[in-house]
Amino acid sequence: MTRPNSTHRAVREAEAETRTEQARPAGTHGSPADRARALYWELAPSPGDWVSLTTLRQRMPDLTRDEQDALFRELSRTPGVAITPQTDQRVLTPADRVAAVHIGGKDKHQIVFREL
Repeated sequence: MTRPNSTHRAVREAEAETRTEQARPAGTHGSPADRARALYWELAPSPGDWVSLTTLRQRMPDLTRDEQDALFRELSRTPGVAITPQTDQRVLTPADRVAAVHIGGKDKHQIVFREL
């Protein structure tokens, strides 16, 4: 026979776990690289289109800036992934400039995943 306190505690713990899952930002399951890839395919208007790092960073708020930068550096060395500067620097917003990742001596603002 289960004691009432034990039952109530188990119910409270299950409810707390459910709230935690519901509060977790969308797309926070899997490795950061897998999540970035899934978000890219969700955000890109068409396959092969560029997605801004600003948008991608906003969709991964559970990662720190340093973790995001490390992720983008790792992805830049992955076959089928390109991270480049915005060609027309005049279209960059202040947020785009802040969201850039510095790789190879250049600030890079956009990412594309190509199917291999």
